[in-house]
Order: sequence, then C-alpha cells, then structure tokens
Amino acid sequence: MQFEFLAPSRIIFGTGALSKVAEIAPAMGKHALVVCGSGSVSMDVLQQCLDESGIDVEIFRVKNEPDIPKI
Repeated sequence: MQFEFLAPSRIIFGTGALSKVAEIAPAMGKHALVVCGSGSVSMDVLQQCLDESGIDVEIFRVKNEPDIPKI
C-alpha cells in the first residue's frame, strides 16, 4: 500500500479563516478528506467552498479519535 501525507506548512485560523479555503485549497490537490467529530457542527460551508473550487470532498465523522478499525 502506498500513501502520501502532507503536513501543513501553513495554518490559518480566526474570524473569516473559512473564506480563505476556496483560494488556498486548489494548490493542495484535487481531493480532500475532512475528518471531524460526530457532533452537530455543520460542514456545509466548508464542503460548499471545496465544491466551488472543483475539489472532491469526503467528510468522515468519528465519535472519538479514529483508530485503525474505524478506518
């Protein structure tokens, strides 16, 4: 099995940070895996930004820290 892991060299946070996704994400690839908690937080805005950038997105919700059997 072969895989690639890109560690972030840039972290953007704070008010309005989500609005930067459409600008930044295309330079990182064509596919995104978003791992998030299973709570009520909506990923709709993030998914819309990625969709508009032409990026295929898969949202993977987990209750706790993921382990090998969950993946």
